[in-house]
Amino acid sequence: MKKETIKYNHIKLGTLEIENSIQNKNEYSRTTIYNRAGTIREIRNYKNNKLEGDFQTYWPNGEAHLKGTYINGCRSGLWKVYNNKGELIQEETHNKKS
Repeated sequence: MKKETIKYNHIKLGTLEIENSIQNKNEYSRTTIYNRAGTIREIRNYKNNKLEGDFQTYWPNGEAHLKGTYINGCRSGLWKVYNNKGELIQEETHNKKS
């Protein structure tokens, strides 16, 4: 499995880090966005350029904001929304469309 990591720095926004790998003719990538303070703002996973797997966003203080899963580019399963103190404020269940 070939794996590479690419980093992009932007003074106003922070850092974008992309990890790519190819396995069984499928391309997988994980995108992590950091804010200027260096804490994670967002994590996305892709398979063949479609959202696939865990998806997470974070408040500037580092607390979780949104957590869920994508399957073939569609929201799937339980999604959770948190306030900036890390308290769960909403849950939604999404069914993957065929």
